[in-house]
Amino acid sequence: MRNAKFCFLVCTCCVFVSLLAGCTRDDRRWKQQIDAADDAKNAGNYQEEETHLLAALHEAESFGEDARHATTLDRLALVSINLGHYQDGEEYGKLAVAMSERVNGPDHIDTAYSLGNLAEAYVEQRKYTEAEALHKRALAIMEKTLGPENEKVATVLNDLAAMYHDEKRNAEAESLYKRSEAIREKVLGPEHPDLAATFNNLGDLYRHQHEYDKAEPYYRRALTIAEKALGAKHPSVAAVLDNLAHLYYEQGRYADADPLLARALPIWVSAVGPNSRDVAINLTTHAAVLHKLGRHQEATAKELQAQQIQDHPQ
Repeated sequence: MRNAKFCFLVCTCCVFVSLLAGCTRDDRRWKQQIDAADDAKNAGNYQEEETHLLAALHEAESFGEDARHATTLDRLALVSINLGHYQDGEEYGKLAVAMSERVNGPDHIDTAYSLGNLAEAYVEQRKYTEAEALHKRALAIMEKTLGPENEKVATVLNDLAAMYHDEKRNAEAESLYKRSEAIREKVLGPEHPDLAATFNNLGDLYRHQHEYDKAEPYYRRALTIAEKALGAKHPSVAAVLDNLAHLYYEQGRYADADPLLARALPIWVSAVGPNSRDVAINLTTHAAVLHKLGRHQEATAKELQAQQIQDHPQ
């Protein structure tokens, strides 16, 4: 889950509900590709989702500049980020923002979604100044349009908090995470996957501050919710498994970390491909755990796999 990545997807899909309701025979093939992309996304298969979105973009180009075209670009930005293709995510995001501003207006809610996804592409490339400005602009639009306690406002708060966490602005991050948590629990209920994202991120925040007693309950709550809401083989589940394993490693609980990392690996391979950054991170962490357990041959094999991915990323 790392976890704004999963959150803006929820918001973007809200845009599609209204768009699909007005589909005509002329955009039937576009809608078919969008439906297929939705199915792949819900199954946690980002590679397949990207394939269908690229096909949808091909259809949308015939529409000229309209909301369907802009939102297709926006979803391609997000799936590129989820696949670790951050420069592609930035390029699609810039196109989506520019088209949405022209089609919908600079203060439209759909433009805010696009701003948030472009901000995430910047965050992943450590372009924090650019990202913060976009997140704050998106937040202002959403608070004005939707009110301060809307679920979509909570998403932007979560994303902005994650960026502050990356920058080690921990007090600011914690405050925004807590605000996001309160909104999501009130509006969405205690078992919604968006709440799992906030719990996972709070777990990360406390783990990085070595507050392990605070971190573990948040990870466990995130895992329980994600498994129930998304299914045991969803990449959001893999993200929490990896993070909880990191926590156990830092605590010296190597035997507890080992099965979590083993369970997460095939989920990552299915969702983002065998040569992705997420797979390499999992392999590297698992190798460190196996060395601590004295299983050096297995550890070395995973280190070699990770190095091959780093040398030849997808």
